Amino acid sequence: MAVRSLRWRARSQAWGAPGDIRMRVPATASRKYTSVRWAEVGIGEDAAARQEFALPAWTWETSRSIDGQDYRLVVVHSTSLDKRKQKQLDALIAKEAKEIEKAAAEEATVHYNCREDAETGFGRFAQPQYWLLDHSVEEVEERHYSYRGRPRRDDQPQVERYFRLVIKPGKQQRDAIATLRARLSAFVLISNDPKRKALELLREYKEQMSVEQGFRFIKEPRHIGPVFLKRPDRIEAFAYVQAIALLVYTLIQKKIRDSLAKADRPLQVSWRGEMRNPTAQIILDMMERIQTITASIGLKRYKIYTRLSDEQRYILELLGLDPMIFSVPAPT
Repeated sequence: MAVRSLRWRARSQAWGAPGDIRMRVPATASRKYTSVRWAEVGIGEDAAARQEFALPAWTWETSRSIDGQDYRLVVVHSTSLDKRKQKQLDALIAKEAKEIEKAAAEEATVHYNCREDAETGFGRFAQPQYWLLDHSVEEVEERHYSYRGRPRRDDQPQVERYFRLVIKPGKQQRDAIATLRARLSAFVLISNDPKRKALELLREYKEQMSVEQGFRFIKEPRHIGPVFLKRPDRIEAFAYVQAIALLVYTLIQKKIRDSLAKADRPLQVSWRGEMRNPTAQIILDMMERIQTITASIGLKRYKIYTRLSDEQRYILELLGLDPMIFSVPAPT
């Protein structure tokens, strides 16, 4: 049974707590605004699972027929924004503030004959979505001469008086921002499984993301781009080697993260700072500078390796490996 996330721009309007919310699904769903009651997930024995998978805490379920097939639609509402979505929200608000400042600078060049005309000009100004506008009308007096160059001693400057409209962002519109936050915090899962609970579907969807990330590692161009194979048996063997590499890659990441969860200090990554949940790619990048040279003296073989940094030794300790693996030759 498949579980998918609909790429719908479902707009949510939250009024108070998630228990009382109005949601409008897109026009393709042919639905009007519907007041729904959210159900909390992760209660009792599932609380540990909710914490493990960082699951949101509220769901609402409905159904829809697509091409003659009945599907379950599970709307999931997150109780808190993740960092990526919070950055997206902050960026939208900051972008609108810059647009207001740009439009206000253009408006400030307009000369009005009277204060009333300036107030009328503000009424024509487009109202932003996330900001309230503050405005004032200034009376300006400019002196200038009718010709260029240095003025003559006896000439008097001409005086021009006009009114200018000054606009700047005021307070943020909290209701509009709350609406956007609610929309960004919601997503829709679709499934053709009529039996499993919403939490089970959500758990499977979260696990599916980790599997897809693994396949992204396998399909990375730098891994498969240089390889050209024609025989089916070689292609199959190469796919098997890639699967083994993904398994090792995943085990390294899991082992490091499990060890860091119990360790006294985090891992110091020079380009990322302190980390307790590094990816396997970060670990491999940190170990990439280790070089070994194999030398043969008589019947004996020796390995010489570059001096390990403190963090490289710490990585080996977290993995339960002895640094001597870089100096002792493998048996032949």
